[in-house]
Amino acid sequence: MRHIHDYIAQDSALYARRASEELVKKTIGLDERPRKGRKVPELNDDAVQELSLYSYRILYEIKSDKLIEVLAVIHKRQHFRHYESGASQPTLDAIRRLALALGVTTDELIFDEDERGPDEELRLQFEALTRFTPEEKKITKAVLESLILKHDANRFSATG
Repeated sequence: MRHIHDYIAQDSALYARRASEELVKKTIGLDERPRKGRKVPELNDDAVQELSLYSYRILYEIKSDKLIEVLAVIHKRQHFRHYESGASQPTLDAIRRLALALGVTTDELIFDEDERGPDEELRLQFEALTRFTPEEKKITKAVLESLILKHDANRFSATG
């Protein structure tokens, strides 16, 4: 939402503030009336709904009866139906902008859930690595590379 505010603020700080406030107000009460919006046609998922305000679409997911998560606020001109249907392929910039608008990574847009990244068994360990110092990361990388080399050597010697 900061991007929307900043974009409008280029012309008017007052209208940027008002638009941001209105977008927030529009979502108040969704936990009590989660079906207030309409199903997002491009996604064809009853749990993902949208509300409209000005030229924006507020995309949200109904997690449970009392839990709503706002997924993205995007401009109405941003359509992704033609990408999902296979009618055209998005550019890298379009993928990046879609990921930002939807609040997901580009990997989440491109790959299936279990196509990329560590499996669930190792996910927490790999997430912990992001907090390592550069030196700790260097050591971890060397250890992983040696384990992978050992695994590959064992695999090739077993097939040869």
